[in-house]
Amino acid sequence: MKVCTFIGHRFIKVTQQLRDRLLSLLEFLIVENGVGQFLLGSASQFNSLCVEVLCQLKIKYPHIERIRVRAEYDYSNYKEIAIEWSKFYEDKYFPQCVRGAGKKSYVVRNQYIINKSDIVVFYYDEEYQPAEITRGKYNLSIRRASGTKLAYEYAVKKKKIIYNLFEK
Repeated sequence: MKVCTFIGHRFIKVTQQLRDRLLSLLEFLIVENGVGQFLLGSASQFNSLCVEVLCQLKIKYPHIERIRVRAEYDYSNYKEIAIEWSKFYEDKYFPQCVRGAGKKSYVVRNQYIINKSDIVVFYYDEEYQPAEITRGKYNLSIRRASGTKLAYEYAVKKKKIIYNLFEK
């Protein structure tokens, strides 16, 4: 069984056209490419859209597995939260390699899920720039590298099959 993961910008413009393209691509990956397992991150509108579409496809293809791979440690043990998550995912876990990664936890998690995957579906705009952040007592402005850009470059380096759903 092949594995697919999703990585995209935190904020995206969700349109019916994007939803339809994603649905078509995922159905193609399931039927024509034998993808049965989908690894999903968190904290982005793109991942939320992917979960939504996979929930639709789960009805038609009950064998597919949706797995949430966390980049942050889950401190909650509340039964209600576990029940809520079970509606969207068959499993969830926190990779050992992410422990202690600090600010780089999302980068480390993304590299982990890319390594585990045969196919990576991106929503990556090459022109996207994260917002500047002002820090420290001298009010220095810094601009972090886009996590999606770092993940895209890593997937290319690892020679993964890549689909990018971003369109201008």
